Amino acid sequence: MVSLILAVRRAVGDKAGGTQVFTDDEIQAALDRRKLDFPLAMLQARATTLENGTVEYREYFADGGDWESNATLQGNRYQTLTPVESYPMEGRWVFGTTLGVGAVYIRGTRYDVYGAAADIAEQWAAQAATEFDFSRGSRSYSRSQKRTGLESLARILRNKQWVMVGEQRRFDMV
Repeated sequence: MVSLILAVRRAVGDKAGGTQVFTDDEIQAALDRRKLDFPLAMLQARATTLENGTVEYREYFADGGDWESNATLQGNRYQTLTPVESYPMEGRWVFGTTLGVGAVYIRGTRYDVYGAAADIAEQWAAQAATEFDFSRGSRSYSRSQKRTGLESLARILRNKQWVMVGEQRRFDMV
C-alpha cells in the first residue's frame, strides 16, 4: 500500500513530511473507495527466447498495474506460485524458470491511483476555497490561484482515471 500512497502523493504534489496536507490514512481511504477486487484473473505470458533458441515463458503481465503488493499468484490447479521478481505497480511478475502449470492467475486488489488522486485534488481545492485574495499597501496576494490550479489538476487526473462501464436492466418490462 505504501507504493500506492506514494503514487497518489506524487500525482497531486503532496510530499510526505512536515508540510503534507493529507495523512497516509486519508489517502488510503481515497484509494479504498477506488479499488477493484479480483477473485481470479488470468495473467498474460510473454515469451522469452534464450541464446540457444529455446522459448520460455517466465514473465507474466496483468491487464493493468497498481496492484496491492500482497496479491497471490496461482497455477491452474490453484497452487500458489512464487515469482523471483514482483512489480505490482506495473502488473508484472517474473519467474526463474518456465512454469509447467499452464495458465497463471492472480488474486488481489487493483487501485485506480488517478481516480483517488483526483478525489484528493478536489478535496485540497475545497480547502483552498476558504483562502482569499487580499492587498496590503502596494502589494497584492492572490491565493485563489492555488484553488484554480488544484481544480485544473483534478480535471487532468479525471481524464486518466479508469472508465467504469455498467449495464442497466429493467425488470419491470416484459
